[in-house]
Amino acid sequence: MNDGLRKGFEVEIGEGDCDWPAVRKALKEIGYTSGWATAEVSGGDRDRIAEIAKRMNDVLP
Repeated sequence: MNDGLRKGFEVEIGEGDCDWPAVRKALKEIGYTSGWATAEVSGGDRDRIAEIAKRMNDVLP
């Protein structure tokens, strides 16, 4: 928070201090099993989109 609200957007999915096991646990607790998820990151070409998809699959198996 000291660096501003947008600072977190400079970190790639799966890096930084997000507690992904806790996120997965919370999703399980509300009954989420699969479906749509949105990555709020900068886009790019086909390779960048593939990287984003891989990172999302890594943290949200």
